[in-house]
Amino acid sequence: MKPRHTVIVSPQIPVAYKNGGIGTFVGHLIDLLLSGTNDRITLIFTEPPQQPESEWLPAYHANNVTVHCVHPPNLTFSPGYFQTVRISELVCSAMPEDADIVYFADWRANALHTVRSRRFTRRPGPTVVTVLHGCSEWNRHGQGLYLTSYEELAEEYFERYAVENSNFLVFPSRHMAQWCSDNGWRVPPIDEANILGYPFRPESTSSLSPSKRSNRFSRLIFYGRLETRKGFDVFIEALLRLKLNSCLEGLTGITFLGMEGVHHQITIDAAAAKIQNHLALPTTLITDLDAKDANRYLERHRGDSLVLTPSLLDNLPFTVIEASLIPGLNLLASSAAGIPEILGERGTAQLFSPDVGSTAQAIEAWLSKGPQPSNSLSTYDWKTANERWLQFHTSLPKCCDTTVATAVTTSNPPPSATPQATVDVCIPYFNAGRYLPDLLESLANQRADFNVFLVDDGSTDPHSKTTFERMRAKYRSSDWHFLSTPNRGPCAARNYAASLGEAPYLCFVDADNVAAPNMLPSFLQSITCSGDDCLTCYLYCFQGDDSPYWPPSGSANPVLRACDRVYLPLGNSLEAGILSNAFGDVNMIIRREVFEAVQGFSTDYDRHAGNEDYEFLLRLSLKGYRLDVVPEFLVYYRDHTNSRTKTMSYYASEMRVLRHYETLLRASGLSRLAPLITGLKHKCYVLQQQMHSQQTCEPRPSNELYSVEQLVEYAHWSRLVLAFPLKLKRLYRVWRKGSDKSMTAARTRSIL
Repeated sequence: MKPRHTVIVSPQIPVAYKNGGIGTFVGHLIDLLLSGTNDRITLIFTEPPQQPESEWLPAYHANNVTVHCVHPPNLTFSPGYFQTVRISELVCSAMPEDADIVYFADWRANALHTVRSRRFTRRPGPTVVTVLHGCSEWNRHGQGLYLTSYEELAEEYFERYAVENSNFLVFPSRHMAQWCSDNGWRVPPIDEANILGYPFRPESTSSLSPSKRSNRFSRLIFYGRLETRKGFDVFIEALLRLKLNSCLEGLTGITFLGMEGVHHQITIDAAAAKIQNHLALPTTLITDLDAKDANRYLERHRGDSLVLTPSLLDNLPFTVIEASLIPGLNLLASSAAGIPEILGERGTAQLFSPDVGSTAQAIEAWLSKGPQPSNSLSTYDWKTANERWLQFHTSLPKCCDTTVATAVTTSNPPPSATPQATVDVCIPYFNAGRYLPDLLESLANQRADFNVFLVDDGSTDPHSKTTFERMRAKYRSSDWHFLSTPNRGPCAARNYAASLGEAPYLCFVDADNVAAPNMLPSFLQSITCSGDDCLTCYLYCFQGDDSPYWPPSGSANPVLRACDRVYLPLGNSLEAGILSNAFGDVNMIIRREVFEAVQGFSTDYDRHAGNEDYEFLLRLSLKGYRLDVVPEFLVYYRDHTNSRTKTMSYYASEMRVLRHYETLLRASGLSRLAPLITGLKHKCYVLQQQMHSQQTCEPRPSNELYSVEQLVEYAHWSRLVLAFPLKLKRLYRVWRKGSDKSMTAARTRSIL
């Protein structure tokens, strides 16, 4: 039988990426598969290597593991391109055609393009398994950090999307499964079949000399990354609380063993000096060892050292797994999250609550009673974990398509409509005579069954009127309809165009843009395969009044002009939507019955204001319809000086959208929070621009300079601006679950 081809995609791999739990997992999973299966293994590495290839690549080749690095040192990103998206695209391109099973990590959303593109095709592909080590949102909570940029908010959305659209999920701990469920992620109900622990292949400890157990501890060791989530700050405060305690009298030193991470200390050197000065004990910082060398250090000092891992939040940390398997090592760990699952019932006495008081009490108690014998210390049951992993892996199907019942249900089954279903293309037209020929020519070349409804919304420019009539004569066809109305604005023109046809799908495109050659076929296939209600797409933005192609259309072998920027909407993200248009552009495809159910584009607002597409997609999302993004550049978007976006009222356009967030909050007396967030967002943007100009020494008028105090204020407001949408997300989730869709003011305020 042909061996299965297993692919492991990871932002961390052993040796190449010096330390990290995901990399450690990858190393043990490869060892397990090499010893327990006959699979061919390919490894796709998605971060820049921290070590030269000569130090790590030969070891993989020696084990017949193929390695692809998709993040070369010179990798650049176009303006508007999320790094997360680009890396996930490169992963998809590097995926072997004969791959059977692919393992992804949740962190960094490397699976994003793979799972998103597969939603829009019925072609079978490898089974996608995502292992939940700890996403950015989970890690941020553990570090006590705020979001500080829209890009971070986007990455959190992408990570959730990749998880929720995988074929199978693996939770190393019950804690992680519960965390996802508690935070509203669409994941399967907690099931032991999905909670596997971590595979582990311990190095032989038979060569260790017998541990000489001392009567007293002479060394206290903090083990783990020196960061807030791992309890670094708690450990510092707990030691200071023991300043005059006699339990410290027998110690000869305190060691911090681990790489530096994010923490609230000024520096780790200052923190170590602070401990040394207050406790009069030598303090050692060891931050340059990889996992193997760190474990060897613990092995050498296991007879007289008390080791602490006081994590505030953890999944199934390898530091605890590895330390528990060192014979004779006295290990104390916090009872946070998944750590109790490592030590089991026997390890209860080795656990303490992850707070300063409990940490100090645990240190005092263990230092007082001295080192305990090996037979009283709990260890990780790695053999059972390995058996569960092998059983899970061998039970996976070799491939899955979008119609297979998966571990996570993401949408209703796709309808029976074929990719050749009819679509009505709706185009509003106003004084766009210079651009209309390019658009209509791009539509005429589409390989799809469609009608066109082009509505002249009372053009006043003579050239545009003439062009409209010329195009009417050129495309004289029963399926292409050219109509004129008095000027009522683009929303009314789009609604009128949509009312004229009967096709099951509507596609909207503006007269000054150009359709990509595959726009309609791709939109139609994507919406029929996914079962979604509405789809937007990526936009390729170019400048100027000319054709996006060079040489111009009609010439031999035209190519696209260089883009000015790209627009990659996130998708159905309400929390990101309060800060920016995360949903997409007016260039979309939508089911006719859905368009009619949400009553089309709004005509009850200032028709000279923009953001009508932004508002429409927000209303669609608020009503619970399924919205997603086709990960292709299906529209070439023209940036030009006469664009409505450059002449409309910015404030009116913003408020067009925010009024719907205000409605969501009005019942609780909090409606003004939505415009407050937008106002703070703009204030932060201005201050951020000022910070940039001061850093780059660009000359600025004196009346535009900001003081240091104002720049510090920027940091304060930015935290508020980016933290609020997460509260709003929770509020909306609770509101949607309510039977009467109403909430009390007290309940809303408790959430916010």
